[in-house]
Amino acid sequence: MPKYTVHYTHFAKIEIAGYKEIEAKDQAEAEKLAKRYGAYFEFDAQDQVDKPYEWSGHCRIYDDHKGWEVGVDEEPLAEGLDYSYDEAGRYKEEELKED
Repeated sequence: MPKYTVHYTHFAKIEIAGYKEIEAKDQAEAEKLAKRYGAYFEFDAQDQVDKPYEWSGHCRIYDDHKGWEVGVDEEPLAEGLDYSYDEAGRYKEEELKED
């Protein structure tokens, strides 16, 4: 059976819970700091709440099993293969039909 390596660029929306303990002179400064730390993803601790709830991406397929060791000049067999969360149900239905 032929072997392939697939490289993905994957974008996902996930819910993360986190906290940051801060000190501020008043509530206005606390609100400003809270937004700044959130924007820069600076938490004292964090936890992924659940699986990603929305995602999309694209991928390329290369010949053989190569991991990250695909040559810079190597042309993919296929590229620009887009996928998304909205399509995930369709793939599952196709898998069930094949069984």
